[in-house]
Amino acid sequence: MSEPKILFQNEYIEVTQNNDRVGIKQKDPSVIILPYTTDEKGNPQKLGLIAEPSPIRETKISYTVITGSPDAKDLDILATAKRELKEEGGYEVNETDKWEYLGNIYTSKMVINGNPAFGVDITGLDGTKPEGDGTGLEENSKFKLVPFDEAIGYDDALISCLFIKIFQNKLL
Repeated sequence: MSEPKILFQNEYIEVTQNNDRVGIKQKDPSVIILPYTTDEKGNPQKLGLIAEPSPIRETKISYTVITGSPDAKDLDILATAKRELKEEGGYEVNETDKWEYLGNIYTSKMVINGNPAFGVDITGLDGTKPEGDGTGLEENSKFKLVPFDEAIGYDDALISCLFIKIFQNKLL
């Protein structure tokens, strides 16, 4: 087997080729977070999604889950997820029992490394205005709680994937 050849790289990714296969390696895989609310029986009500400008999509907007990169101050990936939820969603959830680790998600067969994913129950919590990360990259993003039956109709596969992982026991 030959050594992979780097075709392109920037501060976020490295595109490599090994024989006739091309892959994308994330330099710092982001955490993925899907906040949700439930009714009194634990059934899904709303999913917390981000609407953000996307100049590379035909629709020019993307409806997706919260994602974020680890920060040097984060002790672990859960700390990253908690920080990103507050920055992008406006919810502060420090109670560990409200968080569920959903595993490492591979977003495409071309992506070499996975992303740790979390579900977080924000039922009954009051959110504040998302503060962003201070870089200005999130200033045009909008967090919104969307009825689950509408949310899973969006074309972002992560929404459906995480929804199923969170509510799989309710769906069986």
